[in-house]
Amino acid sequence: MSYTLRIATLSDINFIAKVIIEAEKSGSDKIGIATVFNLTESELQNYLVEILDEEIDGCEFSFSSFVIAEFNGQPVAAFGGWIENENENNQPSAILKSNLIGFVFPKEKLLALKKNQEIIKDILIDREPHTHQLEYAYVDEEHRGHGLTNRIINQLLEIAKKKNPNLKKSQVQVYANNSSAIKVYERAGYYEIDRKESNHSLILDYLPWNVKLVLEKKL
Repeated sequence: MSYTLRIATLSDINFIAKVIIEAEKSGSDKIGIATVFNLTESELQNYLVEILDEEIDGCEFSFSSFVIAEFNGQPVAAFGGWIENENENNQPSAILKSNLIGFVFPKEKLLALKKNQEIIKDILIDREPHTHQLEYAYVDEEHRGHGLTNRIINQLLEIAKKKNPNLKKSQVQVYANNSSAIKVYERAGYYEIDRKESNHSLILDYLPWNVKLVLEKKL
């Protein structure tokens, strides 16, 4: 099979919204963003399209962060990557993401987050400034097993090194139960450097797993 890699454009935002949702599931039936904000999957899809349409660079909700793999002219895989804090206003991605959610999500959904924040807080991991960050990998089922995630990672790192030749490391966060993703990252040279665990009794009602890892690759 022959695949073409390219940087995502505004015309890809519907596919990227799907990528985010499928990656959020992390092999489970829990879509973290949806459960925390009390959204249906279709509501989340629509809000993500609106967020991506804002064209804000430097976070996981930036379509410009994604590289797409195409087969016969159709997108079949994607992965996002950016350099933390190295955007137009040197803002952390968490602030950019929060601002986008606050701008697009209805007020009652934001109130749901306040209610559920205590449940998820122990598993949240700050991103290290001036490191390359990977987020939201997805490959359509019929195109798995062709090394697309690894190829996209290599392209994302190549793009990042052109932006910042002094870049020292790349990191990715992944739930500890997602063994297939962890194996892909380990084959690409990433290894575990940190983990967060939540013992909250309700955590598995909201997120795919209660342990999240940080994997890192030296560049």
